[in-house]
Amino acid sequence: MTRQRPLATAFATTALVAALAVVTTGGHSPFRVVASAAEPAAAATEAAATADPTDATALVDPAQTESAAPTDGAANPTADSAATQGGSGPKRTPAPTSAPRPGATPAPTHNPTPDPTVAPTPDPTPAPTPRPTPAPAAASLSITVSGGQPHLSWTACTAGNFAAYAVVRSADSEIHFPAETNDTLVALVKSAASTSLIDTGASPGVRAYYRVWCTYLADTEYKTIWTTPVVSVTP
Repeated sequence: MTRQRPLATAFATTALVAALAVVTTGGHSPFRVVASAAEPAAAATEAAATADPTDATALVDPAQTESAAPTDGAANPTADSAATQGGSGPKRTPAPTSAPRPGATPAPTHNPTPDPTVAPTPDPTPAPTPRPTPAPAAASLSITVSGGQPHLSWTACTAGNFAAYAVVRSADSEIHFPAETNDTLVALVKSAASTSLIDTGASPGVRAYYRVWCTYLADTEYKTIWTTPVVSVTP
């Protein structure tokens, strides 16, 4: 016990000096109280008995206070997160806006293909039919008897498509060309300049009827251009 008093007195003195330093410096102790490993309980008791009961920092280790303070420059994740999100609470993610659904594409309108216009087939142009030259107003036939034989003379045919004169004799006044019953084709005179004929086949004393046709050819057939009146004579 004799050896522990000076040690206790030394600890008490040190605690008093620390308390005065705290009061003088405005509450911050420049000393760090370190208890001896041999007598931790006695040192703590002496310091508590001599320290100012109103000073809560007298018994606080400055090293522990410094280590508890946050390091300058260290980010507070909670505060940074709140500041970044612009509020104290967690940032709400807005619900995605759904894009408007396009309307249904209308089915394409089918335009019917118009029927092709059939070009009319032109009718074939018929071959021009030669127009007959009308009979002259004075077309005539005259007959005389000489030597018991009829001599015929008629008007000349001036048609450009002239083919022949058809001279017909008949037993009656109904004379036809081409020749029919009672009709006899006397001659086909194919020269337009030949306008006379002697009928050597006429029967003497028998009345005969004559007629002359001016004709042209069409499809190998003789067609009438004009004809003379009927004239009768008895050889």
